[in-house]
Amino acid sequence: MTWFRVDDQLPDNRKARSIRRSHPEKTRDSSPFGLWTLAGAWAGRQRNGGFVPAEVLEEWDDDATAMAARLVDAGLWRPDEVDDEPGYRFHDWNDMNPGVEAPDYSDAGAQGNHMRWHVREGKVSKTCRFCTDTDTPDSRPPVAPSRGRLAPDSPPTRDPESPRPDPTRPDPTAAARATTPPQPVDNDVAIDILASKLRRYTALTGIRTDKLKPHQAAAICNLIAIHGDQKLVDVAVRTLRRDDPPQTIQAFLAGWESIPHPGAPALALVTDTPCPAGGHTGTTRFCIQCASESKAAR
Repeated sequence: MTWFRVDDQLPDNRKARSIRRSHPEKTRDSSPFGLWTLAGAWAGRQRNGGFVPAEVLEEWDDDATAMAARLVDAGLWRPDEVDDEPGYRFHDWNDMNPGVEAPDYSDAGAQGNHMRWHVREGKVSKTCRFCTDTDTPDSRPPVAPSRGRLAPDSPPTRDPESPRPDPTRPDPTAAARATTPPQPVDNDVAIDILASKLRRYTALTGIRTDKLKPHQAAAICNLIAIHGDQKLVDVAVRTLRRDDPPQTIQAFLAGWESIPHPGAPALALVTDTPCPAGGHTGTTRFCIQCASESKAAR
């Protein structure tokens, strides 16, 4: 059994919003998502990389062709053909769902019991489907028992190909990995997550992202990679004018770009020089006595 994954940010995704507004007669219509969900479950069971034949869709709904066209226009599907059979393929299926080579975890519990009670204990059960006919208690190599103790006469071993260092030896590459620059993120996903966090605040429930220009989206994603989206949310809420909240997310861009870069040196305190005039208590930048004397001399 496999699972078709649905992102919990889907309701706020710009593609989902465009589908709701794409009906030729209704103001809002979400019926294509029913077809999209059924198709996702079907493709997940088939494990075919997210392809659904058009004939299968037509069995579920009389308006399947029209709804599929709306999903294609929004970018959630794209037309495709497999073995001369026309259909549709999910966008970025392999990034979000198990592929053909992914393991099937439906038997994970039974296989775990087999490893614990049969393999580790050196036993063979006729009722276990994971025990083969050629298995005998003596045919299995000694392995660690279930509580981590090594079997008798088996010296400690370590996989030379394992990326994990010995527990008593520090990993010299750990510091370098910790300072690895942030990896690029998908613009649509990162901005949608940021917008959904902003919309949790009453004054920003209507914040829009559909007016973003490519260079603005790239700048925001770069700031997310540097500071994290929660930092941007905190700055936006702190500088928000609640009597006149912005309508688009790029209105916060100037404030976000002014956030100090992590690791940047702190600003040095600049002290004023005392006023050199005798008896004056001000500084060279602001002195009340100097200002009064200048005004009296006019």
